[in-house]
Amino acid sequence: MNPQVFGDMLRSRMIEGANKRQGSLQQTASAGREARVSDILGRGMDERAQMAAEGLRAEARGNQASPMPVSYEMYGQGPHGSLEARRAISGEDAELNALMNAMQSGQKTALAGALADRQMPGMREGAARVGAAVMGSLAEEGTRGDIARVGAVSTGVAGLTASGAALIDLMQFLTQGQEVDQERNQVLPS
Repeated sequence: MNPQVFGDMLRSRMIEGANKRQGSLQQTASAGREARVSDILGRGMDERAQMAAEGLRAEARGNQASPMPVSYEMYGQGPHGSLEARRAISGEDAELNALMNAMQSGQKTALAGALADRQMPGMREGAARVGAAVMGSLAEEGTRGDIARVGAVSTGVAGLTASGAALIDLMQFLTQGQEVDQERNQVLPS
């Protein structure tokens, strides 16, 4: 087979496989986020108000000029209140509770999404996100994708080579041990 044809065929198969794997990993990551959103929506209003207050305080401590996700979902595109007011807000504030009670269902879901994004994802979700990013770079058609695929193949070959070298070293160690045992056995009887 022509090496160029083989290389092109291998490249296209790697891209197809990476695209499929990226999709499944992204679904796993999205399912993890959706589970966190559902968990937040399943909590009581008081607990969600505490979470929203903490989110508002954290965003205000960041001194961001543009609205952050929780502030945006709570106040919309309008004025977001002063940084000092958002830093001092608590879950018992009447203004915060009035805002949360006035929210429509879609707004509550969007707020739960913003609150879920503040939480650290679980191990499975985090690994799926990293895997999806890696598969995305392997699936790219251009030069960046070619570099990523070469890196992946090189890493795999290096891993096999390293494990093969370790196996050879282990075999040599065991063989030397057997030779020492044989020499010792020959010395003892005489």
